[in-house]
Amino acid sequence: MDDFIQRKSIEAFRKVLATSVTFKDWESKTFGGDGGNGNGGGRDKYLVSKSTTFEVHCRKNLFGDDWMVVNDAFYQWNGRYWQFEHFEDVTKLIGDFTENSYEPAEVGKKFKFGTNKFLDSAFKYCRKVLHKKVDTSRNHLKSFSNGTVDLRTGELFGHDKEHYLLSCSPCDYVPGSECPTEFKKFIQSAYGAEQVEVIRAITSMYLDPTAPYGKFAYLIGDSGSGKGVLLRAWANLVGEENCVSSNSLTELTKPEGRHQLLTGKSLFYIPDAGGFLSGLKAFYELVDNGGISGRALFSSSAYQKKWNVRFAIASVDHIQTENSGDGWDRRCIPLQTRPRIANIEDPELGRKLSTELGSIAGWALSMDKTERDRILLVPSTNPSIVALKQDGAILGDSVRSFVDRTLRSGHDSYTGSDLHSWYVAYCKAHNLSPSGYNKFVHHLQRVLSNHWKASEVVRFGDKIKRIPAC
Repeated sequence: MDDFIQRKSIEAFRKVLATSVTFKDWESKTFGGDGGNGNGGGRDKYLVSKSTTFEVHCRKNLFGDDWMVVNDAFYQWNGRYWQFEHFEDVTKLIGDFTENSYEPAEVGKKFKFGTNKFLDSAFKYCRKVLHKKVDTSRNHLKSFSNGTVDLRTGELFGHDKEHYLLSCSPCDYVPGSECPTEFKKFIQSAYGAEQVEVIRAITSMYLDPTAPYGKFAYLIGDSGSGKGVLLRAWANLVGEENCVSSNSLTELTKPEGRHQLLTGKSLFYIPDAGGFLSGLKAFYELVDNGGISGRALFSSSAYQKKWNVRFAIASVDHIQTENSGDGWDRRCIPLQTRPRIANIEDPELGRKLSTELGSIAGWALSMDKTERDRILLVPSTNPSIVALKQDGAILGDSVRSFVDRTLRSGHDSYTGSDLHSWYVAYCKAHNLSPSGYNKFVHHLQRVLSNHWKASEVVRFGDKIKRIPAC
C-alpha cells in the first residue's frame, strides 16, 4: 500500500479503498465460488469465471488503462507516448491469452478458448470497447526522449499520458541550440549554403505539428549525392517507428491502404521515385491534411480523419507525374543536390549526424515561426528553387515539354486536332505517355492561356460563319 501511495498519491489510494469488498465476496465474484482453484485465494488471470464472457474477461485481464483504440488502431502507453501496436502483434497477444485461458472442470482445467472464434470475437469486442476519442487540441505538444515540449513557448516538462501524444522523437531535445557542426557542413557541401534556412524550415515542418500543411520536400540529384542522408536524418528525428517508406503512391488511393500505411505514422517518404507517378489526387489531399477516409481490416465501416502525416520524395531525375499542372508544382519544395565528389565522402557521416539529432531538433524548432511559414508558403525567390520548378514543370509534364521543345512564336493558328497529333508523335518519339485529346486541349489552355482563342460566330454581310477554337 505504501508503494502505491508513493507512486500514485494518497488521493488515488483513497479512491481504491472506497471500492473495497470483503475477501469472501471478491473470491466468489472472481472465481465463481470455486475457492481460487488451488491458488490459495490468489487471482489467476487465465481462469475464466462462469459469471462472465470470455470477451469481457479478455478486456479486463489483458488490456488495462494503458491501452486505447483510436480509429480502429490499438495504442499502448509506454511511459513517453501512446505507441501504435500493429494488428499482427495485437492478435498474437490475444491468441496467446486464449490458449492459456481455461474454465474449472470437475477434474483439472478445461482449455477451450484457443480457437479462431474466440480470438476474433475478443479482438472485435476489445477494439470497440477500448475506443477513445482523442483530444487533438494539444497538437502544440511534441514528445522527445527527455520530456514533452510546448512548441509555443519551448518549455520542456515531463511526459503525461493525458496528452494523448501518438508519436515521439527518439532523441533528447536541446532547446535553443545552433545548427550542429556536422549537419551544417553536410548541408553546405551537398545542397549549398543558400539552402541552409530552407532545410531548417522543412525540418521544423516535419517536427512541428502546428506548422502549415500543403508542402513536401522533393529531393533531386545523383545517387550518393546526399538525398538519402537527408531523408534518413528526417526519419531519425521523427522516429523510425513513426515513419513508413514506399516506392509509389498508389497504395494511398484506397482507404485500406491509407489505414495500413499511415496509421501511427508522422512521415511517409519515397527514397527513390522513378518513371511515372499516378494516384496523385489522394496524395494531394493528404499533403494538404484534408479529411480523407480510412478503413481497418475486419471492419465493415470506414472512418474520416485528418491523418497529420508529412511527405518527402526523392529521385535521380525530374519525374513525370499525373496531372502535374494541377498541384505538384504548387506543393513541392524542390532541392537539388550538388554533383557527387567521391574523394570527400565521409563513411562516418550517418553516425556523426545521429549524435546531433537533439541539437538539430532544437535548432529547427527554435526558428522564428513567421519566417518559417514564409519560406514554406510564399513562392520562393531562391534562384535554385525557381530554376528547379521551371525544369520540373517542363520535364515532368509531357504537354509542357511538347510546348517548350517544339512550338515557336509566330502568327499562325492551329486546331486542337493538329496540335494533338503532333503531340502524340512527340510523345512516341521521346517514350512519354500521351494524354487523350480532350485532356490535352484542356491542359494546353492552362499552359498557353494567352494564346488560346475560343470559338466565335462572325457575320459576313448576310452570312454567318463559325470560326473554331484554335
